[in-house]
This record gives sequence, structure tokens and C-alpha cells, in this order.
Amino acid sequence: PASHSHISIKPMAASRVRARLPSLLGRPLPSKLFLPNRFPRFARAHAAKNRGFDAPGPMAGLSSVALAMVMTLGVPLGIPGVSHALLSNPNAGMARSATAALRRAVPVMNDKLGTVQTELERAQYLLRFPNRKPWGQMNSIANQVLVQIEANRDGVLQGVPDEKKEEAEAIIKKITENIDGMQVALVGQDSDKTATYLARALLATSDLEMLEMPSLPYTLPARYASLPYLQGRATVQMTFEGINDPLNVIIDGYSAPLTCGNFLKNLQEGVYKGSKVSISDKTTVFVRPSNTPSTPSLPLEVRLKDELRPEYRQPLDITNGDYPALPLSIYGAVAMAHGSEDTLNAPAEFFIYKFDRASMGGLGGLSFEEGQFSVFGYVTEDSQGVLEAITDGAQVSDTNVVTGSEKLIQAPGTAEIVGPE
Repeated sequence: PASHSHISIKPMAASRVRARLPSLLGRPLPSKLFLPNRFPRFARAHAAKNRGFDAPGPMAGLSSVALAMVMTLGVPLGIPGVSHALLSNPNAGMARSATAALRRAVPVMNDKLGTVQTELERAQYLLRFPNRKPWGQMNSIANQVLVQIEANRDGVLQGVPDEKKEEAEAIIKKITENIDGMQVALVGQDSDKTATYLARALLATSDLEMLEMPSLPYTLPARYASLPYLQGRATVQMTFEGINDPLNVIIDGYSAPLTCGNFLKNLQEGVYKGSKVSISDKTTVFVRPSNTPSTPSLPLEVRLKDELRPEYRQPLDITNGDYPALPLSIYGAVAMAHGSEDTLNAPAEFFIYKFDRASMGGLGGLSFEEGQFSVFGYVTEDSQGVLEAITDGAQVSDTNVVTGSEKLIQAPGTAEIVGPE
């Protein structure tokens, strides 16, 4: 066991991890190393995640999943806190908040505006350093962004429709004002104020990107051309009996156009009114319509991070670095339930996931079900209290489309029933 602290295993394919672990550790493994991707088994996944090895030495306390990552990534064993580092890795490559996920999900076709966002996000990453923050480097980034905006103003605004130019100029002003405030905070080495100004600048940058992207920058597969889809963003509300405030949800048609289109169509037709809520394991709020619409099952729709268009009927494998643009591992993620098989979405049933990284995080702090469901939006931050107030058996009393109804495209023709490929 003492020699384990010097072992460094070369990276290997995940499929080979199970075969190698028994010989490396000299003891049997749990029956399941990677748990089945079935939504009703969250509780089982959480229990397995917390099941550690009881052997003394550097392996003590490491779960089977953490050990698999050690072998797969080639991390030396015996380093103090290695399991914590693996399960809480800040470089997992995905957004950790709904605001960040939605901001990054906007397609950027303008390179000059994309550079502004990339540099601001680099400053945001540097700000996360726990000790000896690189204040000078962040200030240099802020200067570069201001120069980029002023020197390439026409390029930054390229793609904005003429009727939106005035609005775009107001957004540019908001970006520069917040970067100015950020620089003052950087000089004073004030982390909180820097974070606030930086977040505002990034949000304004995202607003400008959406002005330049009024529709989808790609075409849908011909097989799904007859289905309704959402080109862009929409905000919807759901009101529950016994709760005064509505639940606000932003849905993202850039990442899941078919899923959002189907959901918005159901909402407008009143499918969810009168539906009762079912809460599973205190973490998952299901909304199951009492009268399921005649809409056919839709394909699982997941967009990979940094990809322009979504993929269909293809669950992601995060162990291979396939991260979604809209993560499930965020409090208030809204996703469709599975249909008759895991590569299909239910016609109307959806759920809201109350993810907690500390108690529910697996690999890299992510949900065990990450990449297996069509996430299409998030509960807004100001509605998180409403989400907490929803109880098992609560009834949906009303639904409403706040913004974005004009972005729902009802394609002509009869929707094709989605069957085997």
C-alpha cells in the first residue's frame, strides 16, 4: 500500500478501467462501476457515489467512480484530497449557473464580438483564483476589450438589423461602462465589485449577440422539418395553486429548438393547466399532464458545448468529455422526461431538477444523469424561492408566454411520428 503513493497510471479508455482495477487494487469492485443512465435511479446513483472503499491507506474513502477517473485520467494516486479534486474539478468545462449556461449557449457568428466575450470570460476565470489573484492581468484584459470595441465598433455591431442599431448602441455603452467600473474595482483589488461589473458586462455582451442572431444559424434535419420549433429564446410562466408568485422559466431554442417548440406549443394550448406535480426524492419536480396531447414522441435533443447545432437521439458520454451546452447539473434545469425509450422525449411530461453539487455531484461535480436528457431551459434566479415552495401534489393553475411567442415556428404539414432510425 505504501507504494501506491508513487503509482501513476497512464490514461486509458474508460472501457478498460474495470478490467484493470481489480488487479491494481487487489480487491473486488462493486457490481456497477458506471451506473445505468435511467432517471428513476437517482437515489441509487447517489448511494453508490457515496460508497467508499474501507481499506486503509491512500485508497480509503475513494468511490469506485473516483477511482475510475484516477485510472482514466492518469492522476497519481495517494495525493491528499485527490477524490475531492476529481469530483469538484473547476475545469470540468461546463457552466455552473443558469446565467452562464444561457449566455454561452447563444451562437456567436461575429468573430469580433466573440473575442470580447472570450476575453471577458478569461478574466472571470482568473478572478476565481483563490489566492494571489492576477489583478494586473485582469486589468490588461479589460483594457484590451475596450480597445477592441472602440477600434472595431462597426465590426462588433456587424449583423445587427438596422431597426435594432439604436438598441445595440445602448448595449455597447452598457458593456463599456461596466468594464470601466470593473477596472476601478481591480485597482482597489475588490473581488466582489469586480465580479459584479464583470457579470453585467458579460450579460450585456450576450444581449448584443442575441440581437445579431434573431433566428437559428442552422437548418433542422429534413426528417423533423414539419415539427414546430423555437428560433431563439422565450420566457414562460407557470402559476401553482397556493403560491402567489409565478415560476419564470427561460427556454433556449438555440440549443433545443424542437424541444422548446413542442413545449411552447403545449403551453399555448393549455396542456399543462390543471396538471399535478409529483416530487421524486425531494430533488425532481415532475409535471405530468392529465391529458397527454396527441403529439408524437420527439427525439432526444442535446447540443454539445461549443457546437453550433444539436444532435438527435444521441445521449452524451461525459466520461469522454462530451459536455452539453445546457447542463442538467444546475439548480432549476428544465428538461423533458424520456419517452418509450431513452433516445426519445415524452410528448409533454417534463421535470425541473433541483441539483445540489455538494450532495448530488458525481464526476467533476456533475449529475450522474448529465447528457442523458433534453435540457431546454432554466428557472430564473428570482423564481428559485417559488420552486422551493412547490409541494408534492400541487396543481398548475395557469400558464403564460411572457416573451418570445413570435419566435415559435409552426411548420406546415403533418408532424412525422418519430420511430426507429
